[in-house]
Amino acid sequence: MAIATGDMKSTYKVEGIREKSIKPSDVVRWAHAHKYRIPRPLRKLVTGSKDSDDLSTREKNTLLKLVGGMAAANYEWRPGVPGSASKGIEEDLDRLGISLTAETIHKYLVAAADHLPRLPPVPPKRP
Repeated sequence: MAIATGDMKSTYKVEGIREKSIKPSDVVRWAHAHKYRIPRPLRKLVTGSKDSDDLSTREKNTLLKLVGGMAAANYEWRPGVPGSASKGIEEDLDRLGISLTAETIHKYLVAAADHLPRLPPVPPKRP
């Protein structure tokens, strides 16, 4: 039976396999290269680095601006104005094979409203 000693950021000495020091970060890299899934909390603990899946506040705000701007430009969405933009976006995404509910889309549009400038009113539809 192999016994490893050390802490999560130091080198381990593994007995029974080889008398060689192994860093936990090397194990994580090896597992990733061989398509083994390492749970995110363990990966963050071992590497001590920010997870590539975590977005900074600035990145989140930028994506919310992008979502809100596209909804305003292409679906006549305006913050605080009732409409069917969420449903229209849901239908278009579904046609592309992307599954998001109108409720989820609405949640992000509400969040996007705080990151957009005051938008002009939607022009009236022509007959």
